[in-house]
Amino acid sequence: MRQPFERALVGRTLAGRYELGDAIGSGGMSVVYAGTDRVLGRAVAVKVVALPSDSEEVRANLRERFRREAGSAARIAHHPNIVQVYDYGTDPELDLDFIVMELLRGRDLKQALAQGSVPRGEAVRILREAARGLAAGHREGIVHRDVKPANVFLVGQDGRVEYVRVLDFGIAKPLEPDTDDALTLTTAGQLPHSPAYASPEALDPDLPVTPASDVYQLGLIGYELLTGDRPYSESERKRIREGEEVPLVATPRWSAVPAPLREVIERALRLDPARRYPDAAAFADALADAEDATLLHPGDDHTAFIAAPPLPRVVAADPAPVDAAAPAIDAGSPEPVSDEPLSIPSPIRPGRRWAPAVWGIPVLLLLLIAAIWASRRQRGAQDAAVRADTGAVAALHDRFLRLEGQAAAELAGAFADTADTAQAPPPDSAKTDTLSQAMDAAAVQRVVIDVHAAWSAGDLDRMMSHYASRADYYNVARATRPFIRRKVAETVRGYPTRKITLNRQAVMMVQPNLARVLVDKEWDFSGRGKRWFGSMRQELMLRSEDGTWKIISEKAVEIYNDKHTG
Repeated sequence: MRQPFERALVGRTLAGRYELGDAIGSGGMSVVYAGTDRVLGRAVAVKVVALPSDSEEVRANLRERFRREAGSAARIAHHPNIVQVYDYGTDPELDLDFIVMELLRGRDLKQALAQGSVPRGEAVRILREAARGLAAGHREGIVHRDVKPANVFLVGQDGRVEYVRVLDFGIAKPLEPDTDDALTLTTAGQLPHSPAYASPEALDPDLPVTPASDVYQLGLIGYELLTGDRPYSESERKRIREGEEVPLVATPRWSAVPAPLREVIERALRLDPARRYPDAAAFADALADAEDATLLHPGDDHTAFIAAPPLPRVVAADPAPVDAAAPAIDAGSPEPVSDEPLSIPSPIRPGRRWAPAVWGIPVLLLLLIAAIWASRRQRGAQDAAVRADTGAVAALHDRFLRLEGQAAAELAGAFADTADTAQAPPPDSAKTDTLSQAMDAAAVQRVVIDVHAAWSAGDLDRMMSHYASRADYYNVARATRPFIRRKVAETVRGYPTRKITLNRQAVMMVQPNLARVLVDKEWDFSGRGKRWFGSMRQELMLRSEDGTWKIISEKAVEIYNDKHTG
């Protein structure tokens, strides 16, 4: 489209409903306008598509393709990392196709990269959220095919990234067989992707395009986010197109990236799609694991951390009564979370990587069984409280028991496989210490699970039992238990319906009696005509007091999303 055409549409109303304002973006075959939905009275973005062909047959085929693909994009369930599609259609007077989307404020990643380097923590977050958005499409059987910085939008103002939206599923390709597959946008001389960010198979018409193609494009973006450079030169891209595996060069900027993150990007950029992550969800999970390792052990490639398996959802679906023991407080919004660092003990001794030797397996198995038996006795007193929770919380505890049993079974199986060929010398103290660390980490994870389950259920007595007499609580140093209880009670009063989702945990044993935990979680609280929801990465420090783990510090590492409505 040319500028005169863009200006001619300003002020026009499409389909009798969508009034077009100024053009805010353009591509090879489309222009995006800020607009107004006259029916609902809301601001929208309207993408007007022009099909550059003199052939009526080609135009008809492309239009049908556009409508089917727009419908595919619109059927993706609303997701915080995908631009929401409201409507699509054709204006009967102007004979122009259009898509109506939510209007976003901010800048795209291409603009952000042009303005300078992106801090590593923010770079990983942007990449992870973009992957989550693409994963939503993959779950619906849709491959994006044009993942590039210009299609990753950073919502926010003054340079702050509040959240990330993936744009332009307009050329997305359904995974089901397509009898009209030849009718792609290439019919009109337009590539359905950006060559600089295309996967090798996307450039070969004889190869299928799968979710792994989007993973490759995420790898290209990830490299650029972490280094400020593109991973391959034009000559190297040519070799890749010819079927050659081209390794990433160990440049100073690339070598400065922590090894766990490099490994994720390198796997995403493998030539063979079967050797990459199968889809964006797997890529996002691997990225989160690498980020956990990097955050828990900065600069130390020889320190282990214990990551919990994917956690079931912690949900309190029914409103819970406000704790009667809590002092009366005026209802209102919870105190804002601060990013200011709190005073926490310094790490003394990192953990050590250890792969158990064959001869140590019987000893480890006995210790593991003993620890599980002891932990189950300790949980006996909590059974009534667990039964009082919703079924989802009970399922959470059941899941943890199954994980313990699975660990014991795996150790027993390993011993059975090697018993005929190995003998067991006396136990080594280092290996016993490592097993003790694993048991402590499991106990810490149970505390984190239960404190969130109690919070969502409104059981403040149970929740506060997990805190030390004083704890650094966000922006309040050495807060007392009554203070923390009052703050939680305030939230419970204001939002009778509460749902907390724990997506993952990672635990590092800093000292034998001190643990650091990173938690990725989401919350959705509502009631009394208002709603508070969001997601964050949280850090907790726990200390063992007389064999019981107590929270001594709780703060936000990064807030991904924090919204109040009503």
